[in-house]
Amino acid sequence: MGPDTVAEGAGLRRFWSDVRPVARIDNAVGLDNQEQGKPVWVCRGQRAAWTRLWPEFKRLS
Repeated sequence: MGPDTVAEGAGLRRFWSDVRPVARIDNAVGLDNQEQGKPVWVCRGQRAAWTRLWPEFKRLS
């Protein structure tokens, strides 16, 4: 599993009121990379308009 990123549950809750992991990424070839094993999040209840949120997401890597 790759390193942790800002896009984890606690960080996402700053922007959405309902944040839930629904799956894990699996590239199906056993290649260990930064995405392998990371959660896939469903986020609902956006706390602000996209025009305000988008600049924050430009910093995600």
